[in-house]
Amino acid sequence: MRPDAQKPVLRQLSLGSVMDAIISHGPISRAQIAKLTQISKQTASEVIRELETSGWVQVHGQTRGGIGRTAVTYTIRPEAAYVAGVDLGGTQLRMAIADLACTVVAEASEPTDPRGAVAVVDQIAALADRLARDHGIAREHIRLLVVGTPGILDPATGSIRVAPNITGLDRIDVVALLGEAFGVDVIVENDVNIGALGERWLGRARGIETFVYIALGTGLGMGIVADGRIIRGARGGAGEIANLPIGGDPRDPANRLHGTLETAIGSAGIVARYVAAGGAPALSGTSFTKRLFWSGIHCTTLPRIGLSRTPGTPCTSPVVASPIHSSTASADVLRNEKRLASADQYGASTQRPAGSATCSSAPVASLVSVISRAHGGIP
Repeated sequence: MRPDAQKPVLRQLSLGSVMDAIISHGPISRAQIAKLTQISKQTASEVIRELETSGWVQVHGQTRGGIGRTAVTYTIRPEAAYVAGVDLGGTQLRMAIADLACTVVAEASEPTDPRGAVAVVDQIAALADRLARDHGIAREHIRLLVVGTPGILDPATGSIRVAPNITGLDRIDVVALLGEAFGVDVIVENDVNIGALGERWLGRARGIETFVYIALGTGLGMGIVADGRIIRGARGGAGEIANLPIGGDPRDPANRLHGTLETAIGSAGIVARYVAAGGAPALSGTSFTKRLFWSGIHCTTLPRIGLSRTPGTPCTSPVVASPIHSSTASADVLRNEKRLASADQYGASTQRPAGSATCSSAPVASLVSVISRAHGGIP
């Protein structure tokens, strides 16, 4: 059972604060817990005993080097519970299962079910079952499901609006259906907002309280963080920049479904430009990115779209995000066709072509710059 299940409010607060202290500062002694949480030593001892009995914490060792008696220290039991995280995209569904120590113990990805709606909910449940089974995790030990999804969650209905790349999510109660399938608490959040929080936690935005995070893939979105908190707007659409009237004609019917800006610089738009320049018609956005990555010469293109170079760091492929220079990027790839076999052969274990330059990027700053300059139109 959960450590706070069916407990009085004050007891829940004590349990929660002690768990937070152990997770954040463990290995930690009872006296240190009492000091950090500002609860009495007796209460700290009682809570620790309860958590240890119910399998949430474990003895780690003893304090050393101090004056006086040694104290027993405690840490969280990583395998006491797991959380499943889902990145639900228009073309790919990715899932990872992590333990209480934030260690990813299982992960997988597969194409998103094109039927959308309930079929996608069933797909998430089936993938979780398979991952848990394959890695020896008891299904009931997954205590929380977090889903990052495109679009805007409607808290009143549990449906997800403005997610054209996954059909039917606006017609079902996604939160309730996932809750029924998993039998645990479910958190559904905009995927780009989650990405922004991830950057603030472990990425380039560590220590930064106010910033924007722009994600480009099948779709396009922006996460806004101000004073350490996600800004959603009055109706949840603060970061929905796909429909900004730049990069094309907003009155063109072709731009209505996915938005003018997303149509221009989303993966489908990039591939369309690539094909128009003479590229392979069957090439996907992912394959195009791989080709651009492995061509090596895109590093020479970076200064033209305001990206920086740092010698000795891995190449990245933010150049494909540019609505102004995506034609240049397509041409760069085409000029390297003779150097590249099928993009599918280039995996994580493949070495980059000899002599290719190294570069790095500041993706948030560069994409904001690209979007702002797109007001001038796309050549």
